Parts: sequence; structure tokens; C-alpha cells
Amino acid sequence: MKKSQIEMFGLLILIILIVISLVIALSFMTSPDEKNEIPLDARISSQAINLQFSLLKADVCENTDFEDVLIKCCTNENICSGNACDIAKGIIKNVTNSTFQRQGTVITFSKYNNLCLNISQGKCIEYAVETYPIVEQQTNYNFKVMVCKK
Repeated sequence: MKKSQIEMFGLLILIILIVISLVIALSFMTSPDEKNEIPLDARISSQAINLQFSLLKADVCENTDFEDVLIKCCTNENICSGNACDIAKGIIKNVTNSTFQRQGTVITFSKYNNLCLNISQGKCIEYAVETYPIVEQQTNYNFKVMVCKK
């Protein structure tokens, strides 16, 4: 073989290798990577947890967080110049309406097993449920957030 034919043959092999590597790279880039997808149950559960903690630690008025408002709601007390239950309902409805427009939610707060507050939005068959226990002066409360899965 002549020198020019060997160079052309080498160039052809190089081009074929580049094309093969590009095809392989494109197949990895365009195929859905199922390993990185977060399962729906985990996403909904994390939404419920995030909603729960963002509500509990929200400042409602001076030196008063939402947790205090919920506890006062169970004892039918006023707080922040108003009825604690009305304030809690207003805050929950504002947050859930802006965050979960297409998803149903149920938020409850209870003292022992006595329901103090129950707010539901939308209809749902199956929920992701997150319960957060609160102990205040030897009294057990439960703050439950349920976000619709389906």
C-alpha cells in the first residue's frame, strides 16, 4: 500500500471511532435516567413534611409562632388580637391554596385524641401522612398533615 492510502485508511478509522463514541454519548444523554428520579411517594411525603415544619415555625405575630397559635386554639383562647382557631385556619388556608392548588390536603391538630382543628381542601383517595408530636406543659398534641397522592 502506498503512504497516502495508509493515511486515508487511518483517517477513516478515526472518523468511525468518533461517530461511534458520539452515538454512545447521545444514547446516554437522551435516555431517561430512572435512577435519579424521585418516587412519587417520597416527593409527596417530603411536601407534607416541608409544609408541616414551615407552618409550625412561622412567626404569626410578635414572639408568637404558629405552634403557639395551635395550642391556644385547643384551649379556645385569643392570641395576636384574635381567636386562635380563626387565625390558624386563615394561615393554613392561605398556605395550602397557594402551594397545593391541584392537590388535596387535610390538616388536623388534636389534644390527646380530641380534635381541635380540622381543615380539608379537595377530595382525595390516598394521602401521604406526616404526624408531628408536640408536648407543652405535659400535654400531648399531634399536628397531622396529609397531602394527596392521587
